[in-house]
Amino acid sequence: MNLVFLTNILTPYRLSFFDQLYKNCEKNGINFYVLVMVGEKSDRPGWEYKKFRRKYTVLLENKTILVGKIYFHFNKNLSEILLKLSPDIVVCSGSYLQPSVIKTLKFKNKFNYRVYFWSESHLLEKRNYNKIILKLREIIRINILQKFDGFLYAGKYSKEFIDVYKSKKARLFLLYNSIEDDIFYSKNQLLRQNRNDLRKKYDISNEKYMFFSPIRLEVVKGFDVFLKGIRSLDNEIKEKIIFVVAGNGSLRDKLVMIAKKSNIDVRFLGQCNQDSIIELYAMSDCFLLPSISDSNPLTVVEALWSGLPILISKHVGNGPETVEEGINGYVFDYEYPDTIIDSITKLVNSSSIWNDVARLKSIEIAQEKYNKNNICNDLIAYFMEIFNNV
Repeated sequence: MNLVFLTNILTPYRLSFFDQLYKNCEKNGINFYVLVMVGEKSDRPGWEYKKFRRKYTVLLENKTILVGKIYFHFNKNLSEILLKLSPDIVVCSGSYLQPSVIKTLKFKNKFNYRVYFWSESHLLEKRNYNKIILKLREIIRINILQKFDGFLYAGKYSKEFIDVYKSKKARLFLLYNSIEDDIFYSKNQLLRQNRNDLRKKYDISNEKYMFFSPIRLEVVKGFDVFLKGIRSLDNEIKEKIIFVVAGNGSLRDKLVMIAKKSNIDVRFLGQCNQDSIIELYAMSDCFLLPSISDSNPLTVVEALWSGLPILISKHVGNGPETVEEGINGYVFDYEYPDTIIDSITKLVNSSSIWNDVARLKSIEIAQEKYNKNNICNDLIAYFMEIFNNV
């Protein structure tokens, strides 16, 4: 069997999955390739094909056009590469609007392969589109998504999205997102033993309840809305907590001002490398992701493998799979501001027993759903069944 993934750009968070999938495909006699539409993007510095390339990757010839805020990649040699690789199954990831995705659908009967779309979108994502754009988006979604033979979906919310647009014959497979679980889990177990030293290194008091957010400081991540939503926290609670944020973005100055005016202790660390991120997970009390739109963030999975309680907004796409309400964390709703205040208050006042149980539950969820090797083996078994029954 020949299995091909088509993606817009190689990313550090996908490489781990692709590496594992390639390894497992080799063991099963499957030829595996990843076709890459573009070598680098100006809005993602450091994500360069020459840095991430593998022996299973192919960089397509590319011409990119920027329309508004969307990059469209035109790969003129796509059909030539598909003909050469002779895939049995092609999995498209990224945006279904990409010309190469539409082209892949166009050639599926001619080249005799099946096309799947790896979807992480969900219906709770917020977009500031006008009615005309929303109507146009619906028409495009229906016309494109109904042409796929099947979908890989990341959880409950992404399945609800697919169910709205897929054809009746389309097949579905649950594919949880994965990370370098062995690194995050093993390193965290060691580092947590030196939690006090880590707190000292980052000049954070051991007496503070620490929320950690590895996020871009942009509107979509919702940190400005979140800070405004917790202004009414009791001063006693405010004095006990600190929010540590790893990441850069255009809202940094605004966020610093909001935090200062609201008398909320926030530490902005800027961009951090993976080693620092793992240290920050290890010294934290809780993971926080306040996004107003987030399809299926891998940081939540990182937090699970790090054994942290989880606090996220309802707009985080993998909430149903990662949070058991009141057991290993809470999901809040911006439409009901009290849910933010109540969740933080419960977390800060939680007992050591609750925290121990929450940590164990997060790790249990990670091991049950987000083991990278198991995910790849299950996907291969699924595609092999389809291939053998054609």
